Amino acid sequence: MFVANSQQDTITVINATTRTWLGDVHLRPDPFANHFQPRGLAVTADNSKLYVTRFLSFTNPGGRQGDDFGKQGMVDVLNINTSSTSIGGYTYARSIALAPHITGFTFPG
Repeated sequence: MFVANSQQDTITVINATTRTWLGDVHLRPDPFANHFQPRGLAVTADNSKLYVTRFLSFTNPGGRQGDDFGKQGMVDVLNINTSSTSIGGYTYARSIALAPHITGFTFPG
């Protein structure tokens, strides 16, 4: 079982069969790790990956607040081994930056 800990920027892993806490996985090395605030969680059909969505998007380097290209969403990917009995079977793999969606809104200046 996976629990998103918004304030700690971690994912708690619990063995649902034995009801034991295996530990926490830190969402690193995300550049906004202190503000990732994980919310949405999705496990792949083969139980090998956990996708974690960031709650808010942040302004891109060089971007401007309020512009279509100003913000960037992020999804972190964890490698998971659901048969593992230790937290070592659950590790941060990578971050995926989400491309901006063109809405036609432009920053007024």
